[in-house]
Amino acid sequence: MICSAVLLGLALVAAEDEPLARGQIHVLLQQLRAPLHDYECLYEGQDKRLKEPDLTGLPDPIRKATERNPAWHAGAVITYQGSYAYRSDKSLHIDVSIRKPDPSEPLRREILCLFRDRAAKRIIVPDQGGVTGPDLIRRDGTVFVKKTYSLLRVDMLPYLMEKLSIGEIDCVSPGWEDVDGHRCLVIDFPGMDDKKEKRVWGERFWADVSRGGCVLKYEWEENGLVTARLTGVELSQEPASDGATIWLPIAGKLVGYRVGFRTFSEAQSEQTYYILRGTLKINTNLPDSRFDMDYGVDAQMRADATAVNRGREPKRARLPNDSVTSLKRVLRDTEDPSKRLVAAPASSESWLRRNLGATIFLVGGGTALLVSLILVRRSR
Repeated sequence: MICSAVLLGLALVAAEDEPLARGQIHVLLQQLRAPLHDYECLYEGQDKRLKEPDLTGLPDPIRKATERNPAWHAGAVITYQGSYAYRSDKSLHIDVSIRKPDPSEPLRREILCLFRDRAAKRIIVPDQGGVTGPDLIRRDGTVFVKKTYSLLRVDMLPYLMEKLSIGEIDCVSPGWEDVDGHRCLVIDFPGMDDKKEKRVWGERFWADVSRGGCVLKYEWEENGLVTARLTGVELSQEPASDGATIWLPIAGKLVGYRVGFRTFSEAQSEQTYYILRGTLKINTNLPDSRFDMDYGVDAQMRADATAVNRGREPKRARLPNDSVTSLKRVLRDTEDPSKRLVAAPASSESWLRRNLGATIFLVGGGTALLVSLILVRRSR
């Protein structure tokens, strides 16, 4: 399977500018992702406001709420750090601590998990004693879990594959484009009409098929305007515990162009994400328990969550001071570059030249696949 995936990726790059059908794209990305069974890591970053918001013409309630919120003003920084776990059966676990710029705002901890198509979210405020409300349960999977500060905003391949698996969502591939010097397959989900909110929105992905199918660029559009763009993605080929080497994004930047209900031509915010050095573990056969809502939560918080979910008041016993302090310390050094995982320097040789021996071996085993691709192209 891996041989076929590599050969298919190479063949498609060689046949650049050939658009692909939805089914071909899905199969290609599935095979390219196949060597990755699971991974977990720690990550950190910040969400920085770049511009003072233009509130002209906004309804008074929205304008006043924005003016009062320090997080919306130029220079404001939200910092976050968390743990992230992924498994190829669509399982995800995100545990992220978030510190807002307003010193009166307590440290906020969000736990989101996706297991067997069931998504759940829990909010914990350590400074206020624990769980703030009942767990929120959803069944819209990856889309729901993406809505927080997590690596799913940089490692977008699981999200892309989830969208490809939903047949009723339109998908086209206009061809190939270069991103940061790498030939990428462009995958478009255009013109989804949300009549309730009176908007037309779409998404576009640029997938690097020569490096594991990782998404190098992403854009979200509403009514023809880009509202968010993923850029500056750094890919690294990392060793796995089973001897494989896996391409993964280790850093990236999500730029926002929207404030409230208004979209601007200049960037308004910038979210950064970095995997922390020495924390990345790949293909370690993560158990089901790693994707449980209670993973990494102490006994008092579990008891609080159980009480709240059953409609009772939790005890809200304050966490020990050392627990609160450790969570605060997690966010203290988010701008320390020495803690970030850094990709090895890019080789001046091409991927094909550096892997010539392996490529020759793979080509010998995949002749039938290449022949079938050639026949398909000639029949057009």
